[in-house]
Order: sequence, then structure tokens, then C-alpha cells
Amino acid sequence: MTHYEEIIKIAKVNNGIITSSLISKNNIPRWYLSDMVRKEKIIRVARGINTFPSGDYDDFYFFQLKNTQCIYSYTNALYFHELTDRIPFQKEVTVYKGYNSSHIKDGAIIHYVNKNLYGMG
Repeated sequence: MTHYEEIIKIAKVNNGIITSSLISKNNIPRWYLSDMVRKEKIIRVARGINTFPSGDYDDFYFFQLKNTQCIYSYTNALYFHELTDRIPFQKEVTVYKGYNSSHIKDGAIIHYVNKNLYGMG
């Protein structure tokens, strides 16, 4: 099996999403991933996150892949748990106090909680 076929297989197992970290874990040189993007076999959604061109994923999902320490909260959480019918226009997330959130983009509203409460979700 070629590295290209391995990447496609990994992406299919991972709901059509392939990340650079998955490539590294499977001992595949990242060059193959870049080559597939150049040949338009997959598309780059964000740094380290790629998908098939036919993939249909929402922005909230990719935001969570990029920012794993963020927990959706407030209106976002209500919407995802189907407790409101209002579609959130902005991302509202919670992180623990002391977390460096300067890299979080996309106009997200960031809330902070104590680290011992953060683990509760």
C-alpha cells in the first residue's frame, strides 16, 4: 500500500478528516500530505487539518479541532444540546484561567473559569 492510499484510508476512518498529527503517528512523511493538497486530492481547511473536497463539515467542528482546550459554552452549548432554537452567530468558549488564548481567532468570545472547575466540562 502506498503512502497516498494510507492517507486516504486514515481519512476515511476519521470521518473524512486527516490531520498532520495522524500522519505523523502513522510514520508517513508529511510531504505526501502536502503533495495531495497540491494535486487537489484533499483540501486544507486550516493549519494541520485537511479533508476531501466533497466533505461537508461545519466551522464549529474545525474550530474545536484547532482549539482542543476550548469548551463551547453559553448560547453555543444551549444550541448544541437543542435547548434553544437560536443559531449562534459567534463562538462562545470557556477555557481555564492562565490558558494562553491569544492564538484563538474567528472572533470567539472567551470566558475563563478556575482550573479546578474547568475539568467539570
